[in-house]
Amino acid sequence: MTKEELVQMNEEGGAQQAPPAEAATDETSVDERPNRTAFSKRFSNRHSDIDFEDKEARYAAMNDDADLLGQYEQSGKALSKVFDKHKWLAALAMDMEKNPDDNPFDAMARLGIDVKTLLDDPEGGKKLAEILAKHNEDVAEQNEATEKVTANMRKSLERLMKLYPDDAQDMWSQIYEIHDKVESGDISDDIWKMLHNANNYDSDITSARDEAAMQARNEKIQNKVRSSSTEGIPPSLSSSGAGNKPIKKKDEPKSGFFEGLTY
Repeated sequence: MTKEELVQMNEEGGAQQAPPAEAATDETSVDERPNRTAFSKRFSNRHSDIDFEDKEARYAAMNDDADLLGQYEQSGKALSKVFDKHKWLAALAMDMEKNPDDNPFDAMARLGIDVKTLLDDPEGGKKLAEILAKHNEDVAEQNEATEKVTANMRKSLERLMKLYPDDAQDMWSQIYEIHDKVESGDISDDIWKMLHNANNYDSDITSARDEAAMQARNEKIQNKVRSSSTEGIPPSLSSSGAGNKPIKKKDEPKSGFFEGLTY
């Protein structure tokens, strides 16, 4: 046996003993993917109503999570800038996080912030007074606006109940639906059509009345024309088969001895 034949025999024997590469890959893909398994569990805990094996649904949920994460990152960066500029505020926030039931002034005292000194300072006290006054003014305006809206809604509901008591509940719900859509900016075609029909209601009614009156006048004129055109024509000669009553012909005066005496 030559050396080349021996090498070929060894290669063939090794190929028979070695498992196919594809089979090994399949076994690995099923049994040795711990990251996928861990992620699928976390995904199921967060999105219990979504099938992890549904790729489109899974990608949609992951996109939503990415958007939410982006918002958190932006908020975190903005808050970090504030904390970097005011170190004491960051310490105060951390203390309040550990003691959420405490008064903020207690936390400030624990951090060594002398609130009394700040209030006794003329400039600082004046600035705080202005800020508090502005805050109280804003709160008062919000409360007044809320009370006004509540009173107006109560009056509107009373008027609606007087106008359409049977349909009041449905119409009130529709008003809320329209309000929500207008507030969100998503105004549907149905709302635009409803407004268009309402704006043109009076003109449409007027046009319909004018058209009906014109049609009535035309029919009246046509009836007069038919009456005058068939006057004196026997029914048998009328195109409609029914002419007007023939005009009675006056008797001609008779000639003779009594001519001129009786006529």
